[in-house]
Amino acid sequence: MTTTASAAPINIGKLPWIDEHDRITSVVCDNKLYVFDRKHKVEGERVYSYAVFYTGLPFAIYDLSTKKLIHHEVHKDLNIAGDVAEMIFVINKDIYLMTFVSQDCIDLKDVYKFDKASNEFKHLFKMTGETKYPGHYQNQSCRLIKGGADDKTNNVYFISDAESSTDVVIALNMLDAKVTKLTFEAENKDEQGMRLIMTNACYHDNKIDVFGGVHGCGLMPVHNSVFRFDLKTMKHSVIPIIVADNFGLGMSSIAFMKYLPQKDAILIGRNYVTCGMAGGMQRKWDEKLWLLNNVSTSHLKWTRLNSRLSGNSELPDNRVIFANCDPDGEVVVYGKKQEGVFIQKVTFDTDEPDNFENYE
Repeated sequence: MTTTASAAPINIGKLPWIDEHDRITSVVCDNKLYVFDRKHKVEGERVYSYAVFYTGLPFAIYDLSTKKLIHHEVHKDLNIAGDVAEMIFVINKDIYLMTFVSQDCIDLKDVYKFDKASNEFKHLFKMTGETKYPGHYQNQSCRLIKGGADDKTNNVYFISDAESSTDVVIALNMLDAKVTKLTFEAENKDEQGMRLIMTNACYHDNKIDVFGGVHGCGLMPVHNSVFRFDLKTMKHSVIPIIVADNFGLGMSSIAFMKYLPQKDAILIGRNYVTCGMAGGMQRKWDEKLWLLNNVSTSHLKWTRLNSRLSGNSELPDNRVIFANCDPDGEVVVYGKKQEGVFIQKVTFDTDEPDNFENYE
């Protein structure tokens, strides 16, 4: 086991605006970090349920090569009416903003593309085809998460808890704007289907692995399995995960994940603790990085890395407000409310096991 010290983080500057609500979203594209502010939309006396960027808010761009802030401004209002949610994501070297309704259903609306020359989102297309997925019950706030993209088919995949979520993947073709509902069968006839509150998903080699948790004292993350959609066989199954050595995965959510084909693994950064806290306790930042190994197989294994995201701080009101990584998983970037943006090289050395006491 290697125990090389984790690379030290480098501060590349503070955000050019004051973050008030910890709702920032970020993407890494073409070796640049894009940071977008978000707020709940207000129309008259009505405050809508989702925080969004498209109403015209600040954003900033950092060059990860020069480690400098290269642009920031306030984006124009895209004039999107109603209680409409958004999702910002990257495909290849382009950034997109997708809008959708999530109350009582998932109803996919429009896609905007970020123009790097003008530094603004411009309308690309209105989605067509199978765009609407009804909820299970009245007044359901439906979840939609991005599962990843396939460069060969130009499809972007999404998972939702609307309709029959254990059997359906939503595919958006970025060339013809058409949405298709892909229906899957259980690989094992006795399988009960997905029983997770889904939080994240990752596409790799015609598979989509869905991660999540269950209700407990907060959201209790499930570490010992993933729910997998196989796009070749059109079947879904629950894949068990073992933990290498004596590692404790803890009770934190996922901050980001990135498929690394050269390692046959998914790099995962942990987020704040979501469960197991006494009343009134401040949520602790989980600074650990993990690899989910052997993802091309059904023999998955967790390994904790020696690298850390140094998020915890003695400074007041200095929370980590976003975390991400580059497409190759070589560096992680994260922002803290007081100290600003950090870049840190990932070392893939395996961490020392935890020292648990044995109780008889």
